[in-house]
Amino acid sequence: MINRTLPLLVLAALFAFSMAKSDLPKGLTYVYETPPLKDFELPTMTGDSMKLSDHKGKVVLVNFWATWCPPCREEMPGIHNVWMQLKDKGFEVLAVNLGEDAEDVDRFIFEYGLEDSFHFLLDSESEAMKLLEVKGLPTTFIVDKEGNKYYEALGPRQFDSEEIVSLIEELINK
Repeated sequence: MINRTLPLLVLAALFAFSMAKSDLPKGLTYVYETPPLKDFELPTMTGDSMKLSDHKGKVVLVNFWATWCPPCREEMPGIHNVWMQLKDKGFEVLAVNLGEDAEDVDRFIFEYGLEDSFHFLLDSESEAMKLLEVKGLPTTFIVDKEGNKYYEALGPRQFDSEEIVSLIEELINK
């Protein structure tokens, strides 16, 4: 005998799940099935190299940006604020600069008072951008402790808003 209520329960659960994710802050998208974010390796401002996978076990905000991009400049203070709030709880930020040299990025870092901040990576050849299929700036991915892409945003966000900080804290506490 076929249980006819099971499909209805599954549909109801999927609907409830989708409704729970629809109350995300404007512009932040939940990534269903949370695929792994492809690993990348880029030079840091000091000339060392860093991989996304170096931060496994932490929630990571990966932000693609450029100094010439007004929306990128607009959201950077909020990214710094959320990093300051959560850095000791298992949260990291990788700010991936697209196509600029270290001197331009360094000027930006000092202009915004970010010299003792999160990691700035240089994607001078747009390798990571192509690998992750970034379509515009700024683009941000929030990656869970296992390296899975959990949320994404195209365009600027107020990452230190209560709603987004809460979502990041939920991932940290999972």
